[in-house]
Amino acid sequence: MMKINKLFIQALIIVSCIIIGTSNVHADTAVQEDKQGTQITSYKTSLSPTIDGDLSDAIWQNRPFTPLANRYKNDGESLKADFKTAWDDKYFYVAANMKEKNIKDGGTIWSTDEVSIFIDANNSKTQSYKVPYDVQIGVGYGSTEPVFAFGGGASGRDASKIQRACKKTADGWSLEVAIPFETLGVDPNKQQVMGFDIAADTNDGTTKFWSNTETTDSWRYTSGFGTLILSPSTLQDKKVSVSGITLDNNNLSLYKGQTVTITPTILPLSASDKSVIWTSSDNNVVAVTDGNAPESSMNDISNNSAILTAKNSGTATITAATEDGSKTAVCTVTVLDGNGTDANDDVKIDVTNEKNVALGQNALVSVSAQNNSYNIKNATLVVALYDSQNKMIDIETSSDSIDPEGTSYLAASVNIPSTGKYTLKYFVCDDLENLTPLNTAVVRTIQ
Repeated sequence: MMKINKLFIQALIIVSCIIIGTSNVHADTAVQEDKQGTQITSYKTSLSPTIDGDLSDAIWQNRPFTPLANRYKNDGESLKADFKTAWDDKYFYVAANMKEKNIKDGGTIWSTDEVSIFIDANNSKTQSYKVPYDVQIGVGYGSTEPVFAFGGGASGRDASKIQRACKKTADGWSLEVAIPFETLGVDPNKQQVMGFDIAADTNDGTTKFWSNTETTDSWRYTSGFGTLILSPSTLQDKKVSVSGITLDNNNLSLYKGQTVTITPTILPLSASDKSVIWTSSDNNVVAVTDGNAPESSMNDISNNSAILTAKNSGTATITAATEDGSKTAVCTVTVLDGNGTDANDDVKIDVTNEKNVALGQNALVSVSAQNNSYNIKNATLVVALYDSQNKMIDIETSSDSIDPEGTSYLAASVNIPSTGKYTLKYFVCDDLENLTPLNTAVVRTIQ
């Protein structure tokens, strides 16, 4: 008589349950609740996040955080961590938030504060990583760029296609990652389920996982991963309306031929659609162009920043508007006769930017000084603020020594009170001893 292997029967029953259970995962909402360390549902999105580490994107507003739990005998007092996921036809998105006091941002990825994302894309739950489905993606917090490690079954795949970014927060740090399904070798609209885990590590040895594994071997095999369901249901991604637009400069004076960039801030920062349409009231006076495009006579350009080019003397109003035109901000630009350059043939001065010249702002002036001679030249930018009685109340300078045929960039700023009437004056001289002017002084009235 043939002996029946009880372990085999048990395994067969388990496999059958998995097959039956996952064949209807899209229709059965009852299995879509988050079960700590066992099963979680990732919903499709109609929005795409900006991968910058900032979790204020609209895509994350309607998705609850899932906490990470303490694992293998550490108390985890120094770290609290949670995460969210989403997906579209191209990317699998992960956002994570780490709350901790002491962030280490130096050394290798494994000695910094780090998050690892573990994916078993075909949900095979094997004892080793298989290409192309299995991968470990590590992102370590860094002071400038996030350190990145593409581990596990990464052979033959392009790590640069995985987008990732970290950001310092008030109580720790956050990250966003976008992983192409192409890199994982699956079609999310057909795959339905993936093996998944995520872990956060601190430099003091605290580690937290989502999955129910009790070992530290997730980097070696995928059998301890939890299950992530790719639901085709699209959440009602919270669309955040624009409440207003502000510009970094509302009043400018330029010389003919001079260019300057103005940048808007869209409020709130979590607004779903941050696109801006720029217009000039008179393109013959001031032309508006895309920051990445050659100069054009186009009158409306959708881009978050705009380059203004002074064409002819006169005044033009530059308007930034939302796509529906409901919110606007304006900058008045006066184009002056002359070219705003030097009265000295040896040193040419160009005003490159003028920002925040308004009440309650920190007015910033930037210039370039080009030395056309064969001798070293000095250049000093002087920015002074006067009250209504023509009394100087603040002055800032910036100096540099310019090599022959070289160029130096000078910048200085003064704080303008929030109330009252003031005059801002700035010019470039050779040095503070001789005060020989190298360009015509620019005067601004602020009230």
